[in-house]
Amino acid sequence: MEILLSPNKSHTVSFWKGLNLIDDNSPDWEESINIFKNRMEGRFFSPIKAIEKHVDREIRIFSGFTIIAIDCLLIETLNQFYSGINDTNDSYKGANAKAFFDFFGASKHFNKYFDSLDKATIFYKQIRCGILHQAQTKEKSTINASYRNPMIEWVNDKRLEDGMRINRIKFHSALTSEFNDYLKRLADSSNKKLRNNFLKKMNHIAGIAV
Repeated sequence: MEILLSPNKSHTVSFWKGLNLIDDNSPDWEESINIFKNRMEGRFFSPIKAIEKHVDREIRIFSGFTIIAIDCLLIETLNQFYSGINDTNDSYKGANAKAFFDFFGASKHFNKYFDSLDKATIFYKQIRCGILHQAQTKEKSTINASYRNPMIEWVNDKRLEDGMRINRIKFHSALTSEFNDYLKRLADSSNKKLRNNFLKKMNHIAGIAV
């Protein structure tokens, strides 16, 4: 059975290989972006939406760790697409917090909250690594779902290492907006470097040597 690149059964590796993506003005570019969109939405964004709208109130309320864990996966993956790299650990030589800083810094939806490597590192260590490796946040960092709270606030402005409070509703909304902005940038044929990096990553996923 051929590998699918998205939940759409027509989005096979063979189908991807048949697209003309050498010409920036090729109509196949629209299809390639659609494959990527379906891949990311079908596997990540839509499941999160289903959790957020779940009929069980407890699942809706207590799903913060699950949603932020997926968001961290998405951040790392999107940064790989932005940079045209296959593996964060190999490319960043183990300094993976820098990958998160690069992503946050390049996004208008996040850069005002993570305007230093130190802040991005705290997120990486206390939120990303805490949840993914120990199923808990570290230090005094917490995750909430109150519409009244800001997206990010620090437990102690004078001692950032104490941790942060993340409004996971606003955080995921910002990430969704960043994803949609990326799709728009890819649709612009003048963004050659962005498209080249996108192709590097997608070709790697499809098992195409470049």
